[in-house]
Amino acid sequence: MNYPKIKDYYDYIFDDIRGLVYDDKQKPFYEKDTEGIEKLKSTLDLVKNDTYYPTFFDKAAYIFISLSAGHYFINGNKRLALFSYFYFTTIDDYSFKSLSIKTYKKWFKKYFANFTMSSHDFQYNVGWALYNFNRVVNIKYSENKTGHQYNFDELKNISVTFFKFITKSK
Repeated sequence: MNYPKIKDYYDYIFDDIRGLVYDDKQKPFYEKDTEGIEKLKSTLDLVKNDTYYPTFFDKAAYIFISLSAGHYFINGNKRLALFSYFYFTTIDDYSFKSLSIKTYKKWFKKYFANFTMSSHDFQYNVGWALYNFNRVVNIKYSENKTGHQYNFDELKNISVTFFKFITKSK
């Protein structure tokens, strides 16, 4: 299995994320946050432990939930989680299934019944699904009655289910 390395973040991922942000004030400069970088390094090391994360999907879920909901950095955590997931799937020869929005909505209804999904248009349906998944894992139910009541481990397990649902081997 191939793993993202901290060098990959410095060489590609951080710049790719910044390239998508139009407002200079909102561009995340992860490299300046030494505490966040240390947490990222720790996540990238721990994910290699096959006892805790035996499969590609377990590892992808751990990276995604840790980065998205762990708030390692001041700004750009959800973007970092998405880009990390994309990168991990790419280096391990996975791709995305072609599913309809209706199919994704059924999945979301099963696990996040109260969540109001985005009506934004995306070029690909999987982009829409990942955007909504990333949003919902960061919204606790008590905040506005639209999120979830899952703990970290439950979110990881749901993430495994989601990633198996949307991802396939090449």
